[in-house]
Amino acid sequence: MCSTRARLMILLAAGLLVSVALPAGAAPGDIIKLGPGGDPQWSPDGKLIALICDGYLQVTPADGKGPRTKLAEYRGQSYVWASDTEIVWSERPDRRSDTTLFKSVMLRRMSDSAAKAESIVSASGPELVMQAADDFAKLERIFGPIRLVDGTVGYLRTRGSLDGPARFAQMRKGTAPSLREKIWPRAFVKTAGEYLPPVWGDLWLGTAFDSSDNGRQLTYGRRLGMVQVSPARDRIIARSLSPNGWIIIDTLGRECNSLFEPLRRTQPEGYIESASNMQWSPDGAHLCFLRTQDDGHVIRDSRLVISDVSQKNVTEILGHEGDDIGSFSWSPRGAAIVVATQSAGVIVVEVEP
Repeated sequence: MCSTRARLMILLAAGLLVSVALPAGAAPGDIIKLGPGGDPQWSPDGKLIALICDGYLQVTPADGKGPRTKLAEYRGQSYVWASDTEIVWSERPDRRSDTTLFKSVMLRRMSDSAAKAESIVSASGPELVMQAADDFAKLERIFGPIRLVDGTVGYLRTRGSLDGPARFAQMRKGTAPSLREKIWPRAFVKTAGEYLPPVWGDLWLGTAFDSSDNGRQLTYGRRLGMVQVSPARDRIIARSLSPNGWIIIDTLGRECNSLFEPLRRTQPEGYIESASNMQWSPDGAHLCFLRTQDDGHVIRDSRLVISDVSQKNVTEILGHEGDDIGSFSWSPRGAAIVVATQSAGVIVVEVEP
């Protein structure tokens, strides 16, 4: 996948050039423009993409063939697809509030088989699902919503940071699998018994979110953070401060391969190249990440890169001068990536040959 590259230069309406690297044989149709917006996320079935635009939560068909639909006014912190027909987000009544409100909107969808298009017929809501409060005495904060691998939606009550120990709370009532079955393993970072952000320390592995003291220590004397567990839950990638870069570790604490470094290239004097926002592909065979060059103040260059875990095949799929690339995510089947950019808006790039 993506071992060879074909260059495609697209002249945007804004007069800016974006260099896009695609797999060999790719065509201009492999890039779909969805218009302005930010924070795009795929529906679980991969047919719709939600995004934030002009203060509204909106939904558009992933193939770009249907109209965009406004769902609700959005003042949220984050959102997730709870199912193919429901989106849940969090917001605070005001900046000083310690309470997080979780709201949802329901979609009624229709598929036009003749036109091969997906559309939204109507949306109902928003409705208040539940609310939760920070506990400053215990240094606990609310993060979420999140959607677990089994589809359960809830939120995390964490100690200081998403990388620290956390307890999971399910939003919906009803019978659910045990936490051990749903979310094992839970990787988190401990350092000297403190969980204040930023959390950089040794990697631990817990059997559930609901206890931070039953973890098994995987590394010793390391400064790690920004942990991401693979979809199969057998490997963990984490940012390392010393040595600098990214490292992949299995659930027994063994390094799967050497330090994962950003793609090297000639750097201007005074600029530092770094990789961030590591995301596993759904099959766990590839990683997508943002590679940037900056001088500590200004980002000179930003590129979206895909690499297999062995780093033998590394491909830039999107790039632009300056801080142009925002959030991105894999499609559920790993065949495409949706990206929010400042110059081109939200675009879908097909990455499977």
